[in-house]
Amino acid sequence: MNLSRFLRVIDAVGVKYVERLIYYLDRSIEQRGRIISIKIEKICKTDKKCSWYIYKLMTLIEEEKLVYKWRKGTWIMKSDNIELIKKRILTLIGIK
Repeated sequence: MNLSRFLRVIDAVGVKYVERLIYYLDRSIEQRGRIISIKIEKICKTDKKCSWYIYKLMTLIEEEKLVYKWRKGTWIMKSDNIELIKKRILTLIGIK
């Protein structure tokens, strides 16, 4: 996937969806266990535009081997990587 093409489509709406993902990751820190699942269904409910943004972003993170695709709309990650993933997401969208 082309990173520059993805960053061109991120707008104010896309940042709102990324905020949902960051909030989901913050909540998942409190979960027990070493493996955490990231589900688009829990983040976006039925919002298809949100699903598209999160899918594209998670694909970029997956290319860096920080998360692994488990099945459609679901990724798994180690709980040790949460802060690294949050930092990488914010870097990708240009906030930090």
